[in-house]
Amino acid sequence: MECYTKKCIFAAKKNYLLSIIIMELIQQILAGVIGSGLIAILAWLLKKYVTWKKFDKFISTIDFPRRGLARRINSEAFLKWQDKILKDIYGQDHFTQIFNMEYPVYCIDFERENYDIDEVDSLCKDKNNKLLITYDKRTVNAKGRVTLPNIYNTDIMTQSVETNQRLSHKEKALKKSLMGNGWWWKGYLWFTARSMRDGNHIGYILDHIDQEDEKIKKIHLSVGSYKLNLLTSHILTYEMFKAYEKLQKKGIDTNNVKLEELWPMLPFRRYIHHVNNNDINKVLYTGKGRYALLSVQCLVMLCTTEYGCPEYKTFLLKRSDNTRDVSTKLGCYQFPPSGGFDLYDEEYLQDKETIRSNCSLSLALMREYLEEIFNDNSYAKVDKSNNLKGTATIELVNLDKRTQEIREMLKTPLIDNRFKPGTQQAFFTSVGTNIDLIDLRLSVNFLLVINDYNYYKNHIKEFSYNEEFGNTTGKMLREWDSISDILEGERKIVEDSVAVYAQGKKVFEKYISNTIAPTPL
Repeated sequence: MECYTKKCIFAAKKNYLLSIIIMELIQQILAGVIGSGLIAILAWLLKKYVTWKKFDKFISTIDFPRRGLARRINSEAFLKWQDKILKDIYGQDHFTQIFNMEYPVYCIDFERENYDIDEVDSLCKDKNNKLLITYDKRTVNAKGRVTLPNIYNTDIMTQSVETNQRLSHKEKALKKSLMGNGWWWKGYLWFTARSMRDGNHIGYILDHIDQEDEKIKKIHLSVGSYKLNLLTSHILTYEMFKAYEKLQKKGIDTNNVKLEELWPMLPFRRYIHHVNNNDINKVLYTGKGRYALLSVQCLVMLCTTEYGCPEYKTFLLKRSDNTRDVSTKLGCYQFPPSGGFDLYDEEYLQDKETIRSNCSLSLALMREYLEEIFNDNSYAKVDKSNNLKGTATIELVNLDKRTQEIREMLKTPLIDNRFKPGTQQAFFTSVGTNIDLIDLRLSVNFLLVINDYNYYKNHIKEFSYNEEFGNTTGKMLREWDSISDILEGERKIVEDSVAVYAQGKKVFEKYISNTIAPTPL
C-alpha cells in the first residue's frame, strides 16, 4: 500500500510538472518569445508521440491557460484600468452610467421608437424593401456563392468591408509595421479555437450606419463569419490585456501610462483607428478595418400574478466559466436571449440568395430565444436534417409553434380588468443599439413584454438554460424590482447587457405607465 501511494504521488507530481511546462510553453508561444522553428519542432513531437485524444483529455484535466487568462481579464484591477484607457481614447460621454457605475458602452437610439415585429427588419432595408447587404466582389464567385477571406491573409485587416478598396504598397507596409507577421494572432486563434462553434459560417457584420443627429436611420450590413469576428474584434480585448501584462512586467505604473506610449502595444485597435482617419465617429459608425459581427439581444418581461398584483420578472443568468462552453465573457451576468446575427444553413447553401433570405433580425432573435430560454438547439447549430426538409432554418424558426404563439399574442387583446383597454397580450419593439467600446461591435436591442400571465404559468417548467450558462445555479427568472439590487456595483456583467437593460428599462417603464392601472385586485 505504501509503495502504491508513493507511485501515485510521484505520478501526480510528474503530471503537475508536465502541466506547468505545457502551460508555460503555450504562454511563451502566445507572447511571441519562442520562435516559429521551435514551435514546428514541438508540434512535430506532439504529433508523433502524443495522440490528440490523449492530449485533449490531459489538458482538460488541468488549469488550461485560457481559463486562467479569463479570470485575469475579469479581474477588477484590469477592468478598472481598461475603462480608464477607453475613456482616454473615446471620451467619457461615450460611456453608460448605470448601477452606480460607468461602463464602456455607447448607447445609440433609433430615429423613432416602437418598431413592431414586422417593421424591425426594415431597419436593414431601403425604401424599396431591398436588403442593405454589401458583398465584396472579391468574395463572390461566378455561381453566386460567398467565399470569405482566409484569416491568415495578412491583407484582410487593412481592407474595409466596403467594396473596391484595394491597398497601396505604402498601406501594406504600414500594416506590417503595425501588426507584425501574423504569428501573434495565429496563436490567439489556437487559444480560442477549443470553444469556437461553427466558426466558418456566414454572419452579418457592420458595414456602416446612416445616422442623423446621433440617431440611427439605417444599418448597412456586409458578410463575415464568427471566426473573422473573433480574430478582428474580440481580439481587441486580448491585446488590451496583453499590453496591461507587458507594462506590469516592465515595472511601469499602469495607472500613469500615457496613451502615446500604449498605442504601439495595441496594433489591432491602432489600425482600426488609422483606416478611419482617427475619426471616433467613423470608428464607431462603420465596420472599416474589422469584421464586427452584429449581435441581437432582448430584455424579456414576463407578467406573473404570484403575489396577487401583476408583477414582472426577467431572465438574468451568469455565463458559464468553462472555456469549452463560451469563447468570451466567462462568468459574467447576461440578460438572455443574446447572440450573434448569423445564419445556420449548410455551408453549400451560403449563396447570395440564402444570405438575403436569412437576414431577419426578429427571427434571429427568436432563434436565440428558443436556444437560451428553452434550451432548444434545433435551430442553434447547423443541422443537416433541417436542410433535408427543403426549408431554410430561419423559416423553420418562423414556423415553430412557440414563435407563432408569441406572434398571435402580439395582435390579441388582453381580457383583464387590471389592464387598460386596448392592451395586447404581448408587446415587442426595438429599443436602440449600442457599441461595445471594448470589442467595437454593434448590438441591436429589443424589448418583449408578455402581459398575459398564462404564458408564464404554461411555460415556467419548460424554461431551461443551455450550455452557455452551464454552471448556473438557482432560478432563471428574477423579479424586476430586484435587478438593480443584484447588479449594484457589479462590474462583471456583459457590456451589451448593460445597454439592453438601460434602453429596455426606459421603454418598458414608459410603456407600462400607460398600460397598467395603478389599483391592484
